[in-house]
Amino acid sequence: MKTRTINLRSVPEDLAVKAKIAAALQGITLKEFILRSVEKALNEADVESASLVLFGAGAPKRARPNTRAKHRKSH
Repeated sequence: MKTRTINLRSVPEDLAVKAKIAAALQGITLKEFILRSVEKALNEADVESASLVLFGAGAPKRARPNTRAKHRKSH
């Protein structure tokens, strides 16, 4: 699975501490706790169904620009 780095700044101190405690109580890392929490929130929000509505099921992909220039001289 491809991953992406996300930096999260300005997290309220009390929220950060509560998240770290919750992770420790579950015996997982803070990263894993945050990933599970985001995944749970996305599942509850039914984001996949919403994306089908917003972007259309089977929407055509963007056409790639033609990068091959035709350099033929007319005679």
